[in-house]
Amino acid sequence: MRCSYCYVNLKTYQKLKDPTTDEVFQIIDELYDQGTRWLWFLGGEPMMRSDFGAIIDYAHKKGMFCDMNSNGILINKQNVNIVKKLDGVCISIDGDAESNEHYRGKGTYKKALNAVKLLRQNNIPVRIHSILTKKTYQKLDHLISLSKDLGVSFNYCEVLKESSKNDQFLLSDKESRIFYKKYSFYKKRGFPIIHSLRAINYIKRWPKKGSDIIYRKESKNYPADSFVKCLSGDLTCFLDLDGKLYSCPRTWNDGLNYREVGFKKAWDYLAKRKCLSCKCIGAYQLHLFLGLDLKSLIHAIRSVIALKN
Repeated sequence: MRCSYCYVNLKTYQKLKDPTTDEVFQIIDELYDQGTRWLWFLGGEPMMRSDFGAIIDYAHKKGMFCDMNSNGILINKQNVNIVKKLDGVCISIDGDAESNEHYRGKGTYKKALNAVKLLRQNNIPVRIHSILTKKTYQKLDHLISLSKDLGVSFNYCEVLKESSKNDQFLLSDKESRIFYKKYSFYKKRGFPIIHSLRAINYIKRWPKKGSDIIYRKESKNYPADSFVKCLSGDLTCFLDLDGKLYSCPRTWNDGLNYREVGFKKAWDYLAKRKCLSCKCIGAYQLHLFLGLDLKSLIHAIRSVIALKN
């Protein structure tokens, strides 16, 4: 869709070819041998691959948990059985029809909405994911109503780019405070927001004004309990189409190609990252959980129980 806020430079992919099925299997083997047990298929769009079902099957046979982010456009009755193989599905919807189509193109809102409904009809665990921008933060009421009507949970996630200076999409400190105050209000009243109050409260008191990233060299400037230490590059990583390994979307340009240097060297390089934490509630929620934060573990268990009920 070439979403206008995406961190990826699409020009770098114009000459690349998708890996073959066997090459993907080899990648999964390598990741598994290094300890990976959770695969999160991202885009582009995973559903564009005709062998996606075989890829999921291969990972499942190794005992790996498989999740997917999708724009929903290619999910239909003909391929819903492939989607059923996944352990979870996240459909991207950026607010209402107006804001979603502003970023993703005409007709995309209805198609994404139809995908969520189809997944619900087939009892496939699904959630809605929305990018937080100057346009979408005003659509919180719509997403609250939509998720409630559809019977699904939802979340926002900040725009993640390597450089965020003067970015047209990013909220000001004031806009951020207004949004998260309202986000917290809805969460406290039991609406289906994925993020825990603990993660929301951390974001609400983000200590570095005028910036959404804290670097390791300045960590002493902020109380240790005022932010969550990022575990990207310690427990999680992103593996790109060209073989590049990087910590997170913000560090997209800072990584080694594992095909050239080997997986271990590419992985060990991530420990050298300059950042310590960033104002990303999605990362906060994940890293509180992976860091075995007790309250976050309890929240996760309750969320699973609610989902099953």
